[in-house]
Formats: sequence, C-alpha cells, structure tokens
Amino acid sequence: MPENGFPVKNANNIPLQMPLYDDPFVPYQVADMPCLCIYCRAAPGVIEKYLEPTPFEFVSSDFVVSAADMMNTGHTTGGFYDVALVVTIQYKGRRYGYYLFEYEQDDYCVCAGRELWGYPKKMATGNLVKKGGKIIANLVRNGVEFLRLEMDPEKPPQDDLPNPVIHPHLNIQVMPNCDGPGIFSKRILLRDTSADFVRKSKTTGEGKITLKSTHNNPIGEFTPVKIYGASYEIGDYFATPANGWAKVLETLV
Repeated sequence: MPENGFPVKNANNIPLQMPLYDDPFVPYQVADMPCLCIYCRAAPGVIEKYLEPTPFEFVSSDFVVSAADMMNTGHTTGGFYDVALVVTIQYKGRRYGYYLFEYEQDDYCVCAGRELWGYPKKMATGNLVKKGGKIIANLVRNGVEFLRLEMDPEKPPQDDLPNPVIHPHLNIQVMPNCDGPGIFSKRILLRDTSADFVRKSKTTGEGKITLKSTHNNPIGEFTPVKIYGASYEIGDYFATPANGWAKVLETLV
C-alpha cells in the first residue's frame, strides 16, 4: 500500500486513488497569520460590470485587495499563500463580501476552494515580506508580475480607511455539464470564519498598489482611482467545524 494512507476507498475528490486534498478539509488553522490589505476605489462602472453575471446588487466602488500568508498551518495537505480582491454586495436586503478574484500557489488549495465553496481561485505564485521598512506582497502568473501591494507603516494612510463589509462571504458555486454546454449546478453558498479569527496586532499606513491585466486575467481594470491606505495585521485564523464549512443559501440551478 502506498504511503500516507493511499489508496483511499471513499474519496470525495479526484483522483479517487490519491485525492488532491483531504476529506474532511475542515478543521484547520493558521497560527500568527500576517495579512496586508490595500483599500481602494475603482473607476465608476467597473465593479458593476463584473457583478452582471450574478444576482447580487452593487453597493459601492470601494474594494479591498488582501494578501495573507497562510503557510503556517497544521493542515495535513499543506499551507498556502492567498491574494484576493473583495467587494461588498447586497443580496435580498443583506450585505456580504464577494470575491471577484482570488489567487493561490498550488493545485490542491485552488481546487479545494473552488470545488467545496465556490471561491474564484486561480493559480499564481507570490510572497508577503518585510523589506526596507515596508511590507510588500506580489503575484506572478505565467512569468508576469501582475499584482504588487506595498504598505509604508511610517507614513499615515492617504485618507480615512473605509470599513467595507467583507464577511460573511457569499460565493457562487458552479459545476458545468459534462455532456455539452451549460450548467449542471449553480448554488449560492455562505461561509464566515470571522468569528473564530483572533487578532493579535494591527497597524495602518500609506498604501500603494499595481495591477496589470494578463491573458484571461483582467485585474488591471481595477487600477484604483483612489487609494485610501493600507492595514497590516497578525492573528490566529481558524476554520472550525462550526464555521469553516459553507452553508447552501440558495440553489439557482
């Protein structure tokens, strides 16, 4: 029998003989997780355009780009580096955070997030580091650096930082038909791990952001017309059995 308990008799993801990620995927935690956020405003009409395929209502042109180093995890599958662009939306009278773009560096975390909970993950590599007194994050995809975030904690934010609604997350999980064009399943899922996050420190400062569109990756359209500033926090992240799983809010197809 192969190492690590393979093959698996009742895997919930493929390849069945050696699944890509663990089942159950929850619980897991990340101790002392650093997270850099840049708070921005998009040009009029940009966010509205990207909400058109959804049933969600536009709230504001403000958005947040976050970079989190989640490598220090006890998860048996491994850790990951996560960068996301999140907007606030409204659905049936309540506001949520909606992920428009999200990037991680390995196939298991990309597939798990997409298949289990509908996060719009794609693969990219990057890092979150402190360098020359600044905090810097970046992303590289197909050899091109298309995202770069920077915070100078020695300078104040450019403006008052907004307080956008980014939790709970509302995701659209879509599964395609296997025998032709179209959709087999489309569900709205709610996930909120914020109640289990324990913040240890938080600082703010001047923020900078560079976004560049690449093939099948139009994130450059979100180059901000205004940057409010940046925040950097460290905390213990938990995906607990109570809050780490998603809940089916609505079945659309």
